[in-house]
Amino acid sequence: MQVGRLNQRITIQSYSETQNSYGEVVRTYSTLYTRWAQVKPTGGNESIQADEKTASRVAEFTIRMQGTTINETMRIVWNDYTWEIVSIDEGGINLKEFYKIVAVSKDSQ
Repeated sequence: MQVGRLNQRITIQSYSETQNSYGEVVRTYSTLYTRWAQVKPTGGNESIQADEKTASRVAEFTIRMQGTTINETMRIVWNDYTWEIVSIDEGGINLKEFYKIVAVSKDSQ
């Protein structure tokens, strides 16, 4: 991995769940890490569900591990969009150098 390709700033968020005054579960996200990443858009599509047009984008984010622990319950914020993590692969020397994260961002219209 060439460090110079890590030219996009991303935020990785984790969530916590609490209950509101009605007993409903409320999910709140907070920033866990801010990292430099290489971002490769890999595709997208549009669909109509329940008379609502939905567009989705897929991208691959590559970041250095640097003591970072990531899982699929987290999300990424990049380029004014929120990206749900779909898969995470480890790579590099002894699989300890970087993460390749595939994530999806969806818009409803």
